[in-house]
Amino acid sequence: MMRNTPTPPLGTKGMHMSRTYADYVRLAKECLASINCYQVQIAFYATKVCTIRHGGRSNGLYTLSDFSKDIGVNGKTLSGWASVYRCVIEKLDMDLDEVSVKDWEVATRVHALLKSEKKSINAAMGMAKAKDKGWKINAPSSKIKKLFKQYKRQRPVEAEVHSWTDSIITIKNKIRTRDLSGVSTESLLLLKNNLDQASENVTNYLLDERDISIGELI
Repeated sequence: MMRNTPTPPLGTKGMHMSRTYADYVRLAKECLASINCYQVQIAFYATKVCTIRHGGRSNGLYTLSDFSKDIGVNGKTLSGWASVYRCVIEKLDMDLDEVSVKDWEVATRVHALLKSEKKSINAAMGMAKAKDKGWKINAPSSKIKKLFKQYKRQRPVEAEVHSWTDSIITIKNKIRTRDLSGVSTESLLLLKNNLDQASENVTNYLLDERDISIGELI
């Protein structure tokens, strides 16, 4: 008599894919094929069935790497989506079907800000060279909800300016942590001149259009 082979537990590999894991792979593939789909659904499927690992061996476990290969999405991209879901979406007390495309865009911006803040704190503590992992972002739910509401209320042009600020913060942090010995002086001067020009343009606008004194800029 043939024995029934038990289904491997969720997030664990057996001789064959577990039915649950295969179902989530199928759902994610269907989601990718739909023009109405957005990343939060795929991130939900991935975090629902995969075991999250930060280095070390992962033998016998379904990981984000496995999931990304099986659904045909870049591993780094899926990891980013999963991080936004785990670190932001899960703390907003929203049902999955309530999360709109706009909500996902706002959550992504909140995640980027929290990640940038974390890097700044690490740098201040002398941990600048430590490999950053989005999963370790652990801001309280109250802060995430406040930032989410704030960002969602912003007008499009203000949201665009905030994205510029996020980029500049990223540049600032990378300059602090990267070895620039292999970068030419010309490239560094080009970067400096562009940042200086951007700062000068903002200063001139504030002085001319917002009636702000020079003393307030210091």
